[in-house]
Amino acid sequence: MFEHVFEIKKSHLKKLETLCQRLLKNGEIIAYFFEYENFSVYLKVYSSSEFLPQVTGDLILLSSSLIEENWSAKWALQYNGCELTPDIYVLPEGKALPATPYKYIIYIDPFDAFGDGHHPTTRMCSKMLTKLFCEIGTEHSMLDVGTGSGILAIVSWLLGLRDIELFDYDGAAVEKAKKNLKLNGIDNLIPFVADLYNFSTERKYKVITANLLSRIIEDNIEKLKDLVMPGGHLLLSGISILWKGDMEKLFLYHGFNIKESLTDDEWCAFWLETPL
Repeated sequence: MFEHVFEIKKSHLKKLETLCQRLLKNGEIIAYFFEYENFSVYLKVYSSSEFLPQVTGDLILLSSSLIEENWSAKWALQYNGCELTPDIYVLPEGKALPATPYKYIIYIDPFDAFGDGHHPTTRMCSKMLTKLFCEIGTEHSMLDVGTGSGILAIVSWLLGLRDIELFDYDGAAVEKAKKNLKLNGIDNLIPFVADLYNFSTERKYKVITANLLSRIIEDNIEKLKDLVMPGGHLLLSGISILWKGDMEKLFLYHGFNIKESLTDDEWCAFWLETPL
């Protein structure tokens, strides 16, 4: 596998995210992410090819190098878990319990699916879910869009919610979510494969979580709004702090009330409410 590192302009972020998301969906790249350091922004793209003609363009290529194929497996083996909220700790399967006692322990398989608990977006969503269910109770319905490892559905289950649906467009992620649910003794939830862009249901949900790329949220904001019942709640993350202002305008334009927003590192999350 090759790692390609580009220095980019902030003004190109949305365009590049759209491009990389398309390449990822088409299987032309394996993964990508943006990295922020001081006043610079970098794009790291991982692929099986040494060449990325569709990405390069006028970008500044800093390096292109071959990395070990099992780098993610090595990282997963070294990962010992992390605190998700003050009450919840995420523990990889087979690792020792943390010295500090926690109210809840979430067991996960840390290999290959987004959502092992260490990313700021997962932490923020979990904190908002905890606060939300303390406020409205748990006798409600929830849809977890782009579930990844299933971690937000597991958090919600541990907090007392039972009516949960969850899906991801990636079949491998759905299989990983099934495994993680089983590790936590959850047999009643069945994740399924679906793409938000063409997902359709007559059902309305009290709570929707969507820890996705900004572009996907932007493209599907009307659909997400339609899926939430009046007086419902939409918890969104995966949004770069550079786009916080733009996303706030988008949410207000579509009639949401921004109940709360959080920032952690270079990321932000939103708790939106729909009017009754």
